[in-house]
Amino acid sequence: MRIGIETSVFLFSLTGTGIYTKNLVQAMREKFQADKIIHYQFGSPVGSKTRRNQIESVLRDTLWMEAVLPINLLRDKVDALFLPAQRGPLFAPCPSILTIHDLTILKHPEWYDHPWLSFYTKHKLPILARRAARIVTDSDHSKQDIVRYFPVPPEKIEIIHCGIDKTLFQPLARKTVWQRLADK
Repeated sequence: MRIGIETSVFLFSLTGTGIYTKNLVQAMREKFQADKIIHYQFGSPVGSKTRRNQIESVLRDTLWMEAVLPINLLRDKVDALFLPAQRGPLFAPCPSILTIHDLTILKHPEWYDHPWLSFYTKHKLPILARRAARIVTDSDHSKQDIVRYFPVPPEKIEIIHCGIDKTLFQPLARKTVWQRLADK
């Protein structure tokens, strides 16, 4: 099986979704043969926040996502496409697995000042969710939100809790924890 994974999120930052994607890619490399996983990446960090740069970035990224990526998936004969960052093409030539981390922007739009993200989450993400073969989310609460906001059956959604990056976090001995608390 050839698995495609959309990794453009690496271009934006290695926080949150970027770290999630990086760690998943690493785990997939350890589990599968290298030639079975194909990375697809394009994106354009906005850079300066002029209106023109933002519009150019959205247009360029949309063209890549909706035209170039599906053509590449066909060319590479990909069997499944993994979309770890809540974004993907509307028409993929293979089944897709979509990760939706949360829908906070729909619940609290006042917390966001990003018109494109708001539009995308309200209008495109529901279509991606309906068309995905499976949806992955990281909590029961997010699963409930997905079912509430998007017309998808709950059986289509798998909850996979986020892991811990053991290169950053290590368990401490109970005595060490108590000592550190006592020192404060």
